[in-house]
Formats: sequence, C-alpha cells, structure tokens
Amino acid sequence: MLEQIRTKVIVRLKELEEEGRNWKRKCSPYAMELYFDYNMIAHCCEVKSNGDRGYGVVEGEDMHVVHLGRKKCTCRTWDLTGIPCPHAIKAYIHDKQEPEDHVN
Repeated sequence: MLEQIRTKVIVRLKELEEEGRNWKRKCSPYAMELYFDYNMIAHCCEVKSNGDRGYGVVEGEDMHVVHLGRKKCTCRTWDLTGIPCPHAIKAYIHDKQEPEDHVN
C-alpha cells in the first residue's frame, strides 16, 4: 500500500516537473492568468496619493495603501499569492514601471 502511494507521488512529481519545463514565462500559467485578471480590475482603480506611507489606491469605496518597495498592500492579496494585487498593479503603472516584472 505505501509503496503504491510512493510510486504515484513520484510519477506525479515527474509530470509536474515536465509541465514546469514547458512554461514560456518564469511563472506558472495559473499565476499569469490570475495576474491578467488582476490587471483588468486595476483599470477600475485610481491612485489618489503618493506619500511617505506609499500609494493610496481607491477601488470603488475602498482605499488601500500600497508599498512597492516592501511589496505590501493593505488588502493582503499580494502577501498571500506573491502576485501583485490590482492596487499594486495600478501603483506600478502610475510609477511608470512594468507590473509583470514583479510577479513572483
């Protein structure tokens, strides 16, 4: 029983390794898909301020503070996924940087 589980895990890891070698970008296709979705949402955001505490980005009625240097946003999505959230993407665009370069 344990040997069968071990064999299945080894086969699955090998499949994932092969899949990873075929990526055309440095990140997984799922991560890039999520990034493109966030990029669409970022078009609805607006940068209101650029102070010492970071960029103030408004999305609807919510305002989030983005620290590009620390790679942090008050929405915490960036912390959880490693992919810039819509607010960070908007701040990068405002700062004339390419947000895609900051996808982990």
